[in-house]
Order: sequence, then structure tokens, then C-alpha cells
Amino acid sequence: MVALADIIIAISPNATFRSASESTEDYTIGYNCSSLQTDCDKLIDALGQINVRDSFTMAFTAQSSETAFSLSSKDPVKVKSFYQQLKDWNDAFGSLNGSLKLRIGKVPQKKTLSIYSLSVFADHLCKGTPADILGKISNLAEAAYYLECNELTETTHSSLFSFGPKLETDNYPKSPEPAHKPKHIELRSKACSIYTNIKFNFISSDFVFDKNILGNRLHEVFARISLLCSLMSIADITKIDSNGEISYTVKGYTTEKLTISSVSALDTSALKQYHDVYQWAYTDGNIIDKLGICRNLLTIHATDGNILKLKEGWLESVASNHAIYLKDNLKQYVDLKNKLSDQIQKGSEKASDIAKNITTYLRTSIFSLTSFLLSAFLVRTLAKPTATEQAIITPSVYWLFLLIVGISLAILAYALAETNAEKIRYIKSYKAFKSRYTDLLSKEDINFIFNNDKDFIRDIRYIRSTRKKSVILWVCLLIFMTAVVTTMRLNCL
Repeated sequence: MVALADIIIAISPNATFRSASESTEDYTIGYNCSSLQTDCDKLIDALGQINVRDSFTMAFTAQSSETAFSLSSKDPVKVKSFYQQLKDWNDAFGSLNGSLKLRIGKVPQKKTLSIYSLSVFADHLCKGTPADILGKISNLAEAAYYLECNELTETTHSSLFSFGPKLETDNYPKSPEPAHKPKHIELRSKACSIYTNIKFNFISSDFVFDKNILGNRLHEVFARISLLCSLMSIADITKIDSNGEISYTVKGYTTEKLTISSVSALDTSALKQYHDVYQWAYTDGNIIDKLGICRNLLTIHATDGNILKLKEGWLESVASNHAIYLKDNLKQYVDLKNKLSDQIQKGSEKASDIAKNITTYLRTSIFSLTSFLLSAFLVRTLAKPTATEQAIITPSVYWLFLLIVGISLAILAYALAETNAEKIRYIKSYKAFKSRYTDLLSKEDINFIFNNDKDFIRDIRYIRSTRKKSVILWVCLLIFMTAVVTTMRLNCL
């Protein structure tokens, strides 16, 4: 407010402050004046404190009449004309008794907005119900994220706003929003129930600044809003009623409720604990499980059921209980992983058995043919052949051989059908077994335990490869044996 006071002092050195107000749209100050400054150039220089993107209107209203003079341009000619009107009035009545009012209309540009008084702006923000305050913050965030103030000599940042001195160049700052903010909002929507008719996309760190240079008044306002956001990110249920109140419900070992009707009276003694627990809960891990532990221990650490007055050590208790929870879950996880690994190993053994079935049929079939031929050979060799039966492969033996070959081909077809059926059954069984644990394990854990189906794919390839090799060998042996026996038969004719 010091810089803008120079404008008034440039007109009336003895002016006394009357009122001031500031919002996102404008800034207004009023003074009572009694004397006139003799140097117009000081007024021209002082008007330079108003940002070039903003508009202004300065008006003098005489105390004893309705006479008024106004100025809304920094043009030196118009400033001198306004000053001359004041001088003429002062010369005519011997004093400048009246009121001076300066209104500055704020115009945001490239997400940059002027703040002319941090304390007055803080008064504006904290007026009204909690819903009103959140609405003002929402409007401010839509207009700008860099807030220029001549009261500041350095810049401070949160994840929503940056407050700093007037920019000397056209290099406008970038948004301070961190990459994790959308993820936190998404997690909150999954773990918390929020009922509101106003836009609310804020998180706790939006109002936590890296430097405490904003003054106690504005710092306290943002601290209270940060606490509202932390509560909203931890409580089971948050409701913003039509009357502007915010109510929270926490279901832990007991059910605790809190209703906030005034932000100005909000106790922020537990703010650091809430912010630390919020940061812990929303960083890695299962948000549902972590918030469940937070809520249980919140109701234990609440003093006389008041969740704004907490005993020390909430975060430490939460971290310890979470570690125990992970150990219990780890034992269950290891047991379940071992059980699944055993089942996967049995599945691989079953795939091996499926591949062996067709080779068993092959050995049996070929053994039958070979045994038949050897038997026929031995019988014809040991027996005393008659003059009409000199050949080993007689017509009857040859036809029996062809019959066995036909049976072998039928067995081949059956073996193929059975192997395909067992393979399909194995695939369905594997998929059903894998999907059975989706409610207990995450998708990543299931993929890790099942090795991304690499072993399953290898088993299927093994079944197909073994089946192909067996069929080729089977058919080749049948063709070879048939060709040999047929040749022997033809040579005996």
C-alpha cells in the first residue's frame, strides 16, 4: 500500500487514510485530504506505480459540495489539467477539504495479475463462508498464476501460485503446477467421496509456499486453505453444503465428524501433521490401504474427538503400522506366490505329458508293426515251407500288414485329435487359473509371477513341436515299412 499512497501524497501530503479494498477485479483506496501539493510532476511520477496493463480512475469530491474532479489517464497533459482543477478549487476556498478515491481496474495478461496490497487482498480472501473463499481462489487461479506485487523483492512459489515483484521484461513465468498434481487429484477421486457444486481442483501443496514472505495475514489465509485441502484428501466424505459450510467425515476405529463454517476461526495447529501425512499417503503404494491406516490412527490421535487437535506422532504411527501391514501382506504374498509357482510347475508337467502322449502312441503303433513283421519272418524261417509257399511275405501276411498299417493311421488320427483337445483344455485351464487371483494381486504382480506368460508360451510351442515331429516320423516310418514290405512281396511273384 506504500507505493499507491505516494499517488495520494503527491496530491495532498497531509491526507489521512479512510478505507481500502482489493479483489481479483480491482483495488480501491480512499483518503480524506485537506491541503494541496505544489509539485504536479510528483503526481505524474507516482502514477507510474500503476501497472500499464491496468486501468484507473482517481476522483476528488469536495466536502462542502457535490463538485468532483476525476482523472483516468497518465497522459501528462491530462494530469496537469486535473491538477490545475484541484489548484483552482484550493485557491478559491483556501483549502482542499474533501475525499480522494483511487480505483484500479485489474486486467490479467498472460496469466499475470497485479496485487497492490498483500494485507488488503488477504482481507478480501478470508471474507465469507468456506465455499465463498474456495470460489475466490478458483477465480484467482483461472485468471493468473503469477501475482505481481511491488511490496515484494523476491519470488515465492507454491504448486498453484507464484508471488513476486513486478516483472521488468515480457518473459512471463511458466505455470508452477507440478507434474504429480493431476495424479494426486485422480487418486483422491478414487479414495475419497467429495460432494460439492463448486469447481475444486486444489491440493494441499497449492497453498504451501517455499518462502514466508507474504506477511502473516496472507500466510495465515493460505495455511487455512491448505488445511481444508488436506482434510479433503484424507477424510472419507467431504460435503460443501448450499450454505457454504464444509463438513468432513472420517471413518476409522471411531467415526469422527467436523463442520467448518468459518475459515478465519480455523485451528491450524495440526496443519503440518496433516500436510506431512497427505504427502506420505499420496506418494507411491496403494492409496486405499494407506488412507485406511491414516484414518484409523487419525481417530486415535484426535484429542476428545476433535480431528483439528491432534496428539504428536500421527505420521510416525502411520508409517509404523504401514510397515507391519506390509510385512503381514508380504508373508501372504510369498505364500500365495509359492502356491502359484507350484501350480505353474504342475502346468508345465501337464504340457510335457500332453506331448508325451502322441509319442507313446507312435511307439506302440510302430512296435506293433515291427513285431508283426518279425513274427511273420520267424514263423516262415522256422517252418518247413512247402513247394508252393517259398515266399516269406505271402498274400495273407501282406494283407494283414496293410490292415495293421490302416489301424496305425487311424490311431495317428486319434492321437492328433486327443493331443489337440488336451492342448485346448490346458490353455483354457491356464487362463482360468491366472484370472482367479486378479482380486488378490495387482496386474503387475500377476504378470511377474507368471513371467509374462513366457513359460506358458514355451510349453505350447513344445507341444506343437513334439506333435509335428511325431507325425512326420510316424508317417515316414509307415511309408518306409510299407514300401519295403510291398517290394518284398512283388519280388516273390
